[in-house]
Amino acid sequence: MTVAIENAGTKQAAGTATAGMDHLSWSGIQAYGTCPKRFFFRYIAKAPVEHVPACLAYGGAVHQAIEGISEARLAGQPLPKENALLKRFDTAWNESVKQAPGVPLQLGNMMRWRRQS
Repeated sequence: MTVAIENAGTKQAAGTATAGMDHLSWSGIQAYGTCPKRFFFRYIAKAPVEHVPACLAYGGAVHQAIEGISEARLAGQPLPKENALLKRFDTAWNESVKQAPGVPLQLGNMMRWRRQS
């Protein structure tokens, strides 16, 4: 069975459309099941999002920091220092804010203030 993704009036086989994807996440599968066009714009066309809830941006940044620990363990290296993990968090957070201006900057400022105290 071939699944088709409609793209601006044309149909494209999913195998062709997803050729550049290296994996398919559970949220991607859910997005496709809910709305194939939303899946196309988010995962294939990589269209910018209008709004990202702050909790998702924050969770993504935390995930990136924790991923640093997992990568070090898998490579047999010592665990990263706190500053390195905070840098990963900040980088991921700033990327979220840059990609989706709807993410409130206040949350980012609050997180920086808490780390300084």
